[in-house]
Amino acid sequence: MNKKLWLVLFALLFAACSDNGSSPSVANGTGSNAGETEIACIDTLALVDENGNALLNGTAEIWELDESAPTLVRTLVADSTGVITYEASPAANHDAPALQKPAYRMLAAYAGDSLAGMTRLENGGALPKSVTLAKAGVVFGRIVDGMASVDAEVRILGKTASARSGSYTLTGLPKGVHFAYVDADSYGSGMYQVTAGAVAVDTTDQEPQEPGITNPPQGSVEASPGSAFPNSFDVSKQISTEQFIRVEDFENWGNRKTLIGQIYGGGSWFESSDSSMGGGSYIQPSIWSEHVFLPTYGSYSGTGIYTGLFADSSFAQKFAGIGFNLGADYEDVTADVPAFYDLSSMESIAFYAKGTGTIKLQLTCKGESGKTFYSVPVELQDKYQEYRITPADFIAANGSVDLEEVNSISFVAEENADIMLDEIRIYGLSIFEWEGLGHN
Repeated sequence: MNKKLWLVLFALLFAACSDNGSSPSVANGTGSNAGETEIACIDTLALVDENGNALLNGTAEIWELDESAPTLVRTLVADSTGVITYEASPAANHDAPALQKPAYRMLAAYAGDSLAGMTRLENGGALPKSVTLAKAGVVFGRIVDGMASVDAEVRILGKTASARSGSYTLTGLPKGVHFAYVDADSYGSGMYQVTAGAVAVDTTDQEPQEPGITNPPQGSVEASPGSAFPNSFDVSKQISTEQFIRVEDFENWGNRKTLIGQIYGGGSWFESSDSSMGGGSYIQPSIWSEHVFLPTYGSYSGTGIYTGLFADSSFAQKFAGIGFNLGADYEDVTADVPAFYDLSSMESIAFYAKGTGTIKLQLTCKGESGKTFYSVPVELQDKYQEYRITPADFIAANGSVDLEEVNSISFVAEENADIMLDEIRIYGLSIFEWEGLGHN
């Protein structure tokens, strides 16, 4: 049995700073280097496996990402012992052009010519003291214009693949969430979030639902390059002047966390019903069941989810729903991950869905006296549609809305309903500014 190889990056600060001159110097803290001698601190970065063995001939690349392209900021090369020694002066740590907002930086580590793993650099891009990198996986998908395939180039950091007849595959990438940059010839270019790693889906033994509730498609499918394309990019919808955050696509959903949760932390999915108040409403199949997954031919794009929301007609305050936290849970305000996010600048919350009945898109927010709920009803149709719910929709349905402290987004039914759900997005915001929107 092959052992999983994990790479750990240890940034070991030496207490050795020098001005490369004959006398010490002190920075004035104004951000200007004019007329001054700059202090240079020497740091080391050791590339090792899970057993503490050095990975010889290792390199580390630091990339800076924005909506238009990834930029290689620095390349650090290890010596014959597997240790990288580098100058960590202010100038060395800020080789990229100054940005209006904090930079989103990634570190990619290589063992020889093979990409061994990558990690997001927090705190403005500073190298961490230690981090464990994810094991290798594969990204595959399609570039389309509606139903038609589109030729394009797809890039993730330094890796590029050609999407001929619409299909592309990028191997040797760590499992998890990545940012893919698409150049689609005459259509233009765009960026979207993708996931590396195949998800097997088996729906052959679905239990029948109650009468009137649509069963999801039967059969078995495996999300692999030959049978499914979960990371689809539609140039007619996604190459535009609109900014959006791809919140969830259900492609890498084994841990039941959203895409932004897998990047920034938090983002757990949950179920809710009136059962805590004595009601009998329920969700079936449960989101924790493998039966919740829709195979490719039953979803909007790649893998989606299906569930039935059953409301207890004998209970006055009946409801059943599913939803997700934007960050930490409402009560977990001491977590390192923020529990509340400022969505006041968003244009809309969007999702693709079909089904029967009426559901409500519900926001749980922090109000002056505790939890505050805002909801907008959505009547589901028998074909997939994109629903975009705007702040104006929340105001029309609730009289007012305060989006400065949003904790979670839910899909709730007060009468029996079933929903097939895919591709949840927040328009008007950038994934690279998400970290600055959170607070406790």
